[in-house]
Amino acid sequence: MRRSMGTLGLVLLGPLGCRTISPEEFDRLHKIQTAMLEAQKDYVVQPGDTVLVTVYRGGAVPPEYRQEVAVQPDGKIGLVNLSAPVDTKGMTVAALQARIKELYAAFFRTVGDPAAGQFEVTVQFLTSTKAAWLPDQVFVTGQVRRPKSVTYRRGLTVMKAVSEAEGWIYAANESRTVLLRRGTEGQSVAREIDLAAVALHEAEDIELMPGDVVFVPLSTIARINLWVEFYVRGIIPINPSILRTFVAL
Repeated sequence: MRRSMGTLGLVLLGPLGCRTISPEEFDRLHKIQTAMLEAQKDYVVQPGDTVLVTVYRGGAVPPEYRQEVAVQPDGKIGLVNLSAPVDTKGMTVAALQARIKELYAAFFRTVGDPAAGQFEVTVQFLTSTKAAWLPDQVFVTGQVRRPKSVTYRRGLTVMKAVSEAEGWIYAANESRTVLLRRGTEGQSVAREIDLAAVALHEAEDIELMPGDVVFVPLSTIARINLWVEFYVRGIIPINPSILRTFVAL
């Protein structure tokens, strides 16, 4: 399985080299996630929502500090090592994140934890029992039969999402599918996935998160055909058999 990782940019880096996606492809993906992020900024957490609260300590996350919790009918959530429930009423995700970090800082100081000033907290919106809204979605685009947004649910993977978009088309390069995700610091990170290998059970599928974008690119031969169509046949009337003869020479 070919794997690669990048940050906000056009290059997906891997241990054996790199691959560049076009600026148009990356911009298309990035605009979707930018819109998702803007919508999420003003969203006020509601009873019935599920959030993932993660406390990073020294670059690691102790298992007990990765907490997926539901907001109770009274608007409160209970978190490990905090003596009282956290009231989320009227809070955006960003405000709730700041409040939880403040409470954990007080707890670490109280118990004399040396990591009191060396930890980070992230709060990620997962799902809502309310009407569907943008961050509840995963977006599948590119060379699939039916580009669409797919409602996020636990256990949704890249292959399942592409299947819900009725699969990839003949012109697709499914072996170089791109997953774009918002990182913990707000940057975009991209990963390449070999869906052909996943289909053959030769590679592991990847579980998706709300707001992820799955992009299935054109195959190389499809790109060549488009180039010929736009820049050769579209400009110069030419018999394809003559072109084949010329290439053969």
